Amino acid sequence: MALEITYDEALIEEIAARFDLRDPNKNALSAVVQKIANGGSGLQEMVADLATGVGKTFLMSSLIEYLAQQGVRHVLVVTPGSTIQRKTLANFDAASHKYVAGADIAPFIVTPDNFQAANVGSVLRNPQRLKVFVFNVQQLIRPTDKVSRKVRSEDENLGDALYSHLENADDLFVIADEHHVYREKAKAFSAAIRDLGPVALVGLTATPDKADYAKVVFQYTLGEAIADGHVKVPVIVYRKDGTKDERTQLQDACQLLGHKERSYEVYRQTNPDAPAVKPVLFVVCQTIEHAAEVGQLLAQPGMIGDGSQVLEITSQSSDEALEALSKVEDPDSPIRAIVSVNMLREGWDVKNIAVIVALRRLASQTLTEQILGRGLRLPFGQRTGIADVDQVDLVAHDSYQQLLSQKDVLRQRIQLPSTAVEVDDQGFATSAEVDPNQPLPVDPGTSSPEPGQVGGAGGSSSLTPAPGQWALFDMEEDESAQDEDYQPNPGLIFEEAEQRVETKVPEPQYRVEGAPQIIFPDASLDWCTRPSHCPTSRTVTPRRQGWPSSRRCPLSSSVTRWRPSGRAIRCRSSAPRRERRRPNRPWPAWTWCTRN
Repeated sequence: MALEITYDEALIEEIAARFDLRDPNKNALSAVVQKIANGGSGLQEMVADLATGVGKTFLMSSLIEYLAQQGVRHVLVVTPGSTIQRKTLANFDAASHKYVAGADIAPFIVTPDNFQAANVGSVLRNPQRLKVFVFNVQQLIRPTDKVSRKVRSEDENLGDALYSHLENADDLFVIADEHHVYREKAKAFSAAIRDLGPVALVGLTATPDKADYAKVVFQYTLGEAIADGHVKVPVIVYRKDGTKDERTQLQDACQLLGHKERSYEVYRQTNPDAPAVKPVLFVVCQTIEHAAEVGQLLAQPGMIGDGSQVLEITSQSSDEALEALSKVEDPDSPIRAIVSVNMLREGWDVKNIAVIVALRRLASQTLTEQILGRGLRLPFGQRTGIADVDQVDLVAHDSYQQLLSQKDVLRQRIQLPSTAVEVDDQGFATSAEVDPNQPLPVDPGTSSPEPGQVGGAGGSSSLTPAPGQWALFDMEEDESAQDEDYQPNPGLIFEEAEQRVETKVPEPQYRVEGAPQIIFPDASLDWCTRPSHCPTSRTVTPRRQGWPSSRRCPLSSSVTRWRPSGRAIRCRSSAPRRERRRPNRPWPAWTWCTRN
């Protein structure tokens, strides 16, 4: 008998709090659970369409926890390839910096590397233990005469093939990461998952396939994510008359990267507890030969300047290059630029892509979630208030007039769901024209600025254009036109390359030397009710317990306050008394003192 899943709002609230879910992830969890609870005959298939960078990983982990709380003990997570598979495994590894914490029911992770071990066989036969299977789709498809599959072969420890074990589980739920890869027309991939006969198939993606539009139960667009502050704000960096050659475009990108590096360092100086993050340049090329040329160009002086800091990723990349790619977020990684061809469209989740260059493409073709999404994630987990850190630069070769001519299509790209944009195999939009079948976002009537009249009201807000910047989307629209469903237009900012590079990096502000200092009372005070000896000086500095007993202690005729912070305090009485300890009780952490 199949397990019945019910909708429990209180449980959703509890899990959302434990996983610290953002509102869109919490709402997506609620929508998915509601769909599962409503039930129906046969396989239930649904898709959650969330913008890149919002945190689909947290949605996946929280959904597994909800199902486990409802009694589910078999969950299969399917990934489209080994790269995303390794990332997903890291999400369940408490030793990894990508670990997602919050689960009350710890899952036992079954992988292609461990499922044939003897101890795993005993866990698989335990009906009380939550098992999460993490496999890529190639490991699940039906074997052929030339290719065998370990999961389809009988395992002596389990007494059956792993695939058959999953088929026989009456509480199996499948979570398909990057769900569009398993679309129904991809027959082998589709059959590998659907032949398992799960209770439900939950797809997670930022770019659902057209055939799956009817299955979308929750949608959260890139425009909403930008407006809500969950991702970076895109800035299109251009030259007034356009860029005629790739060298100039790459030089602009390298200069912007250097600017970003200084801004990131400033934030780290003022926030020493923040993780160490180094910004990286991401270049998208057309062919493998093109990528090799660009890699050599970036290694030259005036660019990145060092070939060891440039990483080329193509279908011919070595295992060593892929290993370097997996470590690009590490603080000690030497990589400053990644050159790619159709390899890192999606599922590659890093937070330090700060500048993007898509060579030989118009801005309207590049402004898609597949391309722009590589740099949308916030490097420090949230907006910092430093615009240069909170923004991702997209270096375009378009001129100012070309950008204006693409105004409406750019508006559609940023505000409409990803399902409204047709893309090619590399993730670029196949058309640079306005889609007449899609609504055009309302223009509040503000005219676009002339080249000599650009600029906003200033300030460091990531969404508000600063002096020298301009936006196609006015954030302060006519209030008389706003109804109850009104949402402000999200920011898409434009700036000339020369001016953006020349913008001063914010300097950290420190206390001015010699300025007066006010010390406020500290609520966390230790009280000594048995004072001992007070020096003749009225100002004393507390010292740590363990100093020589000849040191003197401040006291008052009634009570002396001891500050663990080490700041100076004043003695209320100068009457000498003998030092005494409280009977049967240790002194506070700060006991000994000496004159300032």
